[in-house]
Amino acid sequence: MNDLWSQILHVYITGGWVMGALALVALVSYASAAQLMSCLYHRGLTKVTDGDIMRWVANPAESPKSLQPLVHYTQDGVHSLRDIEGRFREVEASQIPEIDRRLAFVNVMVISAPLFGLLGTVLGMLLTFKAIGVGGSSTSEIIAKGISEALIATQSGMMVAIPGLLMCFVASPVKTSNLPSPLLHHEISP
Repeated sequence: MNDLWSQILHVYITGGWVMGALALVALVSYASAAQLMSCLYHRGLTKVTDGDIMRWVANPAESPKSLQPLVHYTQDGVHSLRDIEGRFREVEASQIPEIDRRLAFVNVMVISAPLFGLLGTVLGMLLTFKAIGVGGSSTSEIIAKGISEALIATQSGMMVAIPGLLMCFVASPVKTSNLPSPLLHHEISP
């Protein structure tokens, strides 16, 4: 385990100053994605079926305790199923912008990781070209350091971005499947 940490530290140092920015991007994007996934999971609406919603509309006391105020709101002063569905859509519309903002933030953070990796690549190549231009006895060592910095920064940017993209990919369908979207076509007597 100690060897693993020493390798991680070596990669961090060898990658240049861009590695600090990449570490910060990774921390912020993974924490934000985890918080978004937790928020979506703990809404109390995971795997809600149309049958569940129909049952809740018919008998609000059967709905989960955390959702009872929402179910009552959808029915207070409403007598037709079309109006109930309209209220559900209103609730859905009020919830989606917050989730979309969070998901957009995570996407921006994830997309910035390869860009920081590219910046590290450019800086590493500049170091390499500088060594080639200067010449001298330590030229090969400086060229190797520049190429190493370029490759490590690119690899690290991708290693930060790919898991983040997977998290965003998982959160996108969860975002829409966790919201009540009843396809209610039958009349229910109040």
